[in-house]
Amino acid sequence: METVITDFTLRPGGDTHAGFQDAADAVKDEVAQAIALSRAGAKPLFITGHSLGAAIAAIAALDQDAKPAAVYGFGMPRPGNARFHARYTAALGDRTFRFVHGLDIVARVPPSILPGTSGFRHVGHMFQCASGGKFDDAAPPAALESDDPPFTPEPSDILTAGLGALAAGHFFSPPGPGPFGSLFRFLPQPIRDHLQDRYWVALTP
Repeated sequence: METVITDFTLRPGGDTHAGFQDAADAVKDEVAQAIALSRAGAKPLFITGHSLGAAIAAIAALDQDAKPAAVYGFGMPRPGNARFHARYTAALGDRTFRFVHGLDIVARVPPSILPGTSGFRHVGHMFQCASGGKFDDAAPPAALESDDPPFTPEPSDILTAGLGALAAGHFFSPPGPGPFGSLFRFLPQPIRDHLQDRYWVALTP
């Protein structure tokens, strides 16, 4: 629940989202240790995360000068403003890849346009697939300047996804793993599309 609250907080903090920056600061020492171990072993460093973890991955990769081989974000919210986007793109843009499954609501927040702020921006190249679909290795990623997906899904997208599910005989969302997985069937699709198991399925052959 704390992660969800952080994802939907709109408070800016310098060049980054204040909640994401606080979370990145909270694990700064652990991240620094992991970077040091990678360098000591002369091994390539890959940084990844889901949801809030994806925002932390991007902020930490830049703030700690990690020089990773790649950064992968799944259901990544917008981590910072236009200034952060510019700094990040110059340093790590071509090595950062964010994945968006279906109508994932967290990948659409915080909004790009927000009164009283300079707005928030996505970073890296985006790969996107339909709800319940698969990410296509052969599909080219979105350009670095792309800020998709937009803040809210288009009503037509939600309607199309809903009609497609009905046509396939699925009235509810797919169940999930674990003892409470059966309850996932009742989640709205923009939330259900965000959960880790849906990304796992979308990434498997």
